[in-house]
Amino acid sequence: MPRLHQTLDPASWKKQTESNPENTHESLCTFRSCPTCGRPSLWVCGELVWPVSGGIKAYEKMPEKAKRVFNEAQSLMRLSPRSCCALLRLCVEEIVNYVGAEQGLKNFDPNWMLVRRIEALAIPEALTQQLTACRVIGNDAAHPGVLDFSGEDSGKVAVLLSHTVNNLCACLIGPLDLKKLADEVEAERKARKNKS
Repeated sequence: MPRLHQTLDPASWKKQTESNPENTHESLCTFRSCPTCGRPSLWVCGELVWPVSGGIKAYEKMPEKAKRVFNEAQSLMRLSPRSCCALLRLCVEEIVNYVGAEQGLKNFDPNWMLVRRIEALAIPEALTQQLTACRVIGNDAAHPGVLDFSGEDSGKVAVLLSHTVNNLCACLIGPLDLKKLADEVEAERKARKNKS
């Protein structure tokens, strides 16, 4: 099956269609209407390629600068898990700067290397380990050949890192307003129930 970042040359196209007579250009690349919203979508070999999934939703209380980077990372998750991880490292940097500023730490400088800023937060070891994991994986993702992102499961790293970033926000910035979340879930349930 061709991957999104590969070009299907004419020889490969011919091979695909000859090996499976049912594989015609119509089945390899199709436009469909979404059964839910009616908008168009593009499918290649049965895989949705447009619109691109939005990934994981950013934690509600994530600082705006970090949320913009997080959302950009999520928009790339399917297309480039490696890019997603590199951007999540930048997101962690924004979160660390936010927490350092909010705590008004005297021994914190946003111009320091990230590892030193993480140490300056003086947070529990488990959170330091999560921040460090995000920093290291994000750094490794930014450098070719350090981490292997070629496999079908390469997106798992990006998903795990995204959940870790959201968890860090919950622990460092504050828990969700559970009443508000429950109200939103109930409103969505009622809206969907009324559609059927």
